[in-house]
Amino acid sequence: MHGGGDKRVASSAALLPTAVVGVVVIVIALLASAGRSGTIVIQRVVEPASLTAGPRRRISLLTVTETSDRGAMTRFLLETSFGGPAAATVFAGSYLQTYLPADNTVYFVRVAALQSASNAYFARRFPGRHLVIATPPLYAGSWLAPGRRSFFAVQLSLHRYRLGGRTTIGGRSALTLIPVQLSIRFGPHSPAQMQLLRAYVSPHSYNPIKETADGRTVYLWREYRVLPATEANQRLLSLTAAHPTARVSMSARAYVRAIERLYGFPQ
Repeated sequence: MHGGGDKRVASSAALLPTAVVGVVVIVIALLASAGRSGTIVIQRVVEPASLTAGPRRRISLLTVTETSDRGAMTRFLLETSFGGPAAATVFAGSYLQTYLPADNTVYFVRVAALQSASNAYFARRFPGRHLVIATPPLYAGSWLAPGRRSFFAVQLSLHRYRLGGRTTIGGRSALTLIPVQLSIRFGPHSPAQMQLLRAYVSPHSYNPIKETADGRTVYLWREYRVLPATEANQRLLSLTAAHPTARVSMSARAYVRAIERLYGFPQ
């Protein structure tokens, strides 16, 4: 998943830890220690059609990413909803903060403690398997990491897209970008790849409007805003501020158990 912006683009994608058979990769953002003089980018995206086989469910994603004035990502929030209450995670340095609506709890834990607790679960549930914590590169497209230029503008300059003319989407003028390259790596040393889709972006800014595949809308941006990283706007990255009635737990073990219950794994 990816998007773009005309100034300082910053977003990220990460999933709540899910135990599966085999090696599980939890993508933890590599967050630089920096000041609060940069920008905060908000992207609210709807995924009405899945790229994978199986039942299609409408997914709503919200990312709020803080980027320093030097373009380094300092914090990001990912909120995911499958039609019900939304779960959310904020990554900040060596800590992560997760809100699980199932138990109305905000878990605030160290990444190292989460790795230890998750490995203990794997040792019990899947002998011989282990957990891998990976860090994405600092710039892998605006959905995953920061950058001062639009993801689409960068890929166009690298000839991975070509211009396909102008169109109108919901009354908005849009440029059509047709992928020349089917996919790109998340980073120079990353085995993961990101599929490039036909994209529709705002002229001049290259802000994302939507992406399509096989004539279907895959990603539709409902909101894209670039804000100053003021103290008031930083509250958008606080799950305790967003859920003031939630219980707060600092136990990594309790967090892993909550994830086990959420996905129906054996306790």
